Amino acid sequence: MINKKLLLLGLGLITGCLFFSLTVDRRIPQTADKVSEESKLSVSNYFPVEEGQFWQYQGTNKEEQVGGKVETSKVSKRIEISQITTEPGAEIISVLNNKEVQKWVIKDNAIDFEPDEAEDKFILKFPLYVGQKWGDEESLRYRDDGYYVWEVEKKLTQEILGKKYDECFRIAFKTLPDMTYQIFCYGIGIPEEGYKHNGTVLEYVYKLIDHSGNRLLDR
Repeated sequence: MINKKLLLLGLGLITGCLFFSLTVDRRIPQTADKVSEESKLSVSNYFPVEEGQFWQYQGTNKEEQVGGKVETSKVSKRIEISQITTEPGAEIISVLNNKEVQKWVIKDNAIDFEPDEAEDKFILKFPLYVGQKWGDEESLRYRDDGYYVWEVEKKLTQEILGKKYDECFRIAFKTLPDMTYQIFCYGIGIPEEGYKHNGTVLEYVYKLIDHSGNRLLDR
């Protein structure tokens, strides 16, 4: 005869496992070594890019002048994709930043926004998850204070140009004298970025005011 207590315990364990499998956020690997199924998706699933796509920003810049006076000015910039070239194992994205020619490189589910920089450059490795870090190997290995590496600090929801984006991440690079941050949202790109110096008044922030895509991913 089956023991009723054992039967109820077994049913409880099965129910619990089913509930966990349905509710776990599969974008966040449970360990650093376990990669979620979403990592098999291509960059285009997170950040679709095409020729002619643009992002228009406005913001403010604060800078301390001689004598301690703080000068605040308005700033703006336009980022536009002018050409996409496919190479073996990579895509080269030619970009105009206020008419200055730049490039991004898409390779291995990552976007390198500063491929010509040797260190401290901004790269996104998909899928993003809170606690993800990249950058200088020495800092990653020996520092535990979060400084001198790029880190995904938190996940958040953003209201951007009348649309709600649930898959947004604040990513920061902190040093002892200053801090740079970017906010990246799946399906639209970077709606905000900023910089702040800790010792003097030197800071800026750019916020997205218009873009050509303005769409959500079909998820």
